[in-house]
Amino acid sequence: MIEPTPWQIRPLPAYVPPGVRRNPLVMARVAVGPLVIQLAVLQTRKDGLVVREPYGEGGQPAIETEAAVWEAIRQAAIASVLETPETRGFLCGPDSSRAARAAARAARRAAVEWPSPLPSAEVLPFPSGGA
Repeated sequence: MIEPTPWQIRPLPAYVPPGVRRNPLVMARVAVGPLVIQLAVLQTRKDGLVVREPYGEGGQPAIETEAAVWEAIRQAAIASVLETPETRGFLCGPDSSRAARAAARAARRAAVEWPSPLPSAEVLPFPSGGA
């Protein structure tokens, strides 16, 4: 039997896709073990660098994984954009402090802890006896 091995998640060089878009984006490439995933990364004023999650038909996520693994993939995608000078300049401009602020906003946004879901309702036995 083959034992599962943990896959390494590492950024690969990102690139600017051809064409003019209303919202500029960069395609980040991330290696997850033997797989290579391409994710769109764009710059927003509010959130900094945002990684678009891939969705399949019917709005279902194209990649289903644990939240911690997906967060590592997001961080690798942002690192891919910031490591490539062409893509960093395309999204963040020539000012490197702007790129640092965008990365800091993305990290803060990723560090936000969502409240835990409400505890499930406890099932109580129906009291016997007439009321």
